[in-house]
Amino acid sequence: MAEVEAFSVSRTLGLDEKVMIDEGRGSFVVVSGGRNWKSTNPDVIPLSQVTGAQVDFDESRSEETYLDDEGNRRSYVPPRYSYSYSSRVEVNVNNPWFDSFSIDVASGSTSMPHSLESEQARSAAQEICSALTTERERIHEEAEASRAPKTAMTCPHCGATTIPDASGCCEYCGGAMGA
Repeated sequence: MAEVEAFSVSRTLGLDEKVMIDEGRGSFVVVSGGRNWKSTNPDVIPLSQVTGAQVDFDESRSEETYLDDEGNRRSYVPPRYSYSYSSRVEVNVNNPWFDSFSIDVASGSTSMPHSLESEQARSAAQEICSALTTERERIHEEAEASRAPKTAMTCPHCGATTIPDASGCCEYCGGAMGA
């Protein structure tokens, strides 16, 4: 619960289920509720655990039937179908408790593949995928840069040959190294 209390939303994405991102902490939550989302105690997931995200736009088809004079269900000739479309994001993670989960971008479904509602759901799903994978890549790049071997430099202030500390300063005089 402490992680949830410390979570500070910097971005919110999605239509029905929302992805809230804390860019400062490099983590996110998925919530269905609105105002009292912290009371649901969602899992706080580090963005560095995201291994992939993809949009899943499903089409479902069901045959339409009618009742004949005797009350029996009959198929139309030729068959008629009704279609529904739903949008979700499948997220893969490297997490000790689960490997993947789905985010339902829009509740229910729409009957038209290119309706405004359908396009908004598809756009929101793409935005979620992009945000999760872009943040993951940024975090991995920062981690790689911090693990890169440091090279010795000459301090412009005192002339000492030194490796800059974590804040980029000379270990001898404390002057900024400009690296």
